Amino acid sequence: MTSILSVCFTGRLASLANGALAFLAFVCLAVTSIIVTIVQKKATDVINQHGNDIGVYAYRGRKFLILTWVSTAAMLVSFIAWVVLVFKGRKDKTSRRDLEKSGPRVSGDTVVAEEDRRRSHRI
Repeated sequence: MTSILSVCFTGRLASLANGALAFLAFVCLAVTSIIVTIVQKKATDVINQHGNDIGVYAYRGRKFLILTWVSTAAMLVSFIAWVVLVFKGRKDKTSRRDLEKSGPRVSGDTVVAEEDRRRSHRI
């Protein structure tokens, strides 16, 4: 949802919204992975305890656990990336207001050079 909005809106606010949702998704995936891990262990133990009498055995599968924990790790990486973007900010520090004050950017070499010179003095 926020990825669609980030196409239209850039900057720290959009990165912050994406980071917040990535954190929420990370927490939900972590809780789900913990629950799945605990339930799988308990169910395997109970089935093996009571099923030995009739010849039923249960083995814990690792593929589903790997899938849930890898997705949790991937969401953590996504959250960290959004946090970095929030603190990094924009590459171009020129605001829209500064661009409006300086006037339209003409494709002539002297106008572009003069605008770049003025911008470098402000930094």
